[in-house]
Amino acid sequence: MLPVTFGTTLFPEITIRANPDFKPDGPQHLVDAHLNSALNTQAIEGEDNQFFSELRVKLDPGSKANVPYYFDILCLLTLTISPEVPNEHRLSLANQAAHTIAFPAVRELILNLTARQPWGQFFIGLSVLTPQAVKETEPTAVPGKARIVAKSVRKPRKKAAAAA
Repeated sequence: MLPVTFGTTLFPEITIRANPDFKPDGPQHLVDAHLNSALNTQAIEGEDNQFFSELRVKLDPGSKANVPYYFDILCLLTLTISPEVPNEHRLSLANQAAHTIAFPAVRELILNLTARQPWGQFFIGLSVLTPQAVKETEPTAVPGKARIVAKSVRKPRKKAAAAA
């Protein structure tokens, strides 16, 4: 049996906006664009080997880089870690697996959604989960109590008026 089984993935929040100030003929310093990403993985309450992860990836308009799009995407996923993996290693393994699955999923989503947009496809590159980030995973995190790692800037939608 594999040590990690992928469960479900969802994208409950997706905001991608074209940058009206983007200069396609100007210098494009995509390396200078600061991609803000945060990953949070927690055990599902009452389950020893099931985990819930959230990854938020943002490129804010505050960036001084000449980028074609700004975005804020939240990816949620569930994982099951094999009971054969010792308890003390399950959260770390779930965190690494979540990053390995969620970040490429976000990258592909951005590629697909920007493919027919004004400035064409946008590729966000690779992400590396540093050993320090893995060590900082809280082994005693309270199950079911996910930390909020970023607030959405999206305003709630108004309900459409019922047709008369």
